[in-house]
Amino acid sequence: MFTRFAVALTAAAVPALVAVGAGSASATTAQPHYPACDFSVHDILYGQSLSAFCFSGVGEFQVVAECAGGLNSWWVTGFPGIAHQRPSIAECDGSLLLGARVVDYHIEWL
Repeated sequence: MFTRFAVALTAAAVPALVAVGAGSASATTAQPHYPACDFSVHDILYGQSLSAFCFSGVGEFQVVAECAGGLNSWWVTGFPGIAHQRPSIAECDGSLLLGARVVDYHIEWL
């Protein structure tokens, strides 16, 4: 009796666990992939800064960071960087009571 119950319970639980796993995998958002750019996030006073240095491409680019603090989110563009020469840096500035953090980013070529 117990083995039938255990088999039935296992048979019912496996599809449910597979469905939960598949749903969470599809809900995750992948970070943008720039194979020839290095990104680094640093803590600053009341927030974070995002630095991008690109090893490929020609000309100027800028990093665009999505910032979040509390229930708000906003986009910040960094000053222009030059490929192979100078990084682009964007800063997410928060406040004394609520710091800001970088939650997403991408590169725009100028």
